[in-house]
Amino acid sequence: MIQTAASSMLAVDPEGCRSADIMADAAHAILSRASKRCTGNFYLDDEVLTEEGIQDFDHYRLHPATPLIPDLFVA
Repeated sequence: MIQTAASSMLAVDPEGCRSADIMADAAHAILSRASKRCTGNFYLDDEVLTEEGIQDFDHYRLHPATPLIPDLFVA
């Protein structure tokens, strides 16, 4: 889960969420790629960043000691 206004409205506990920075970093990575390589694809933020060589995602966690809440739409 990503902490957003929508997740707050759904009463999702922010302690188990990542910050929206992960989405921004993934979007930047995708938009920096050649368009022919990216068009028509479905992306998950952590998979994009892993492809970019990012291995440590702890700095995206709002509360590192709390287990992450699974996304509501991607299971």
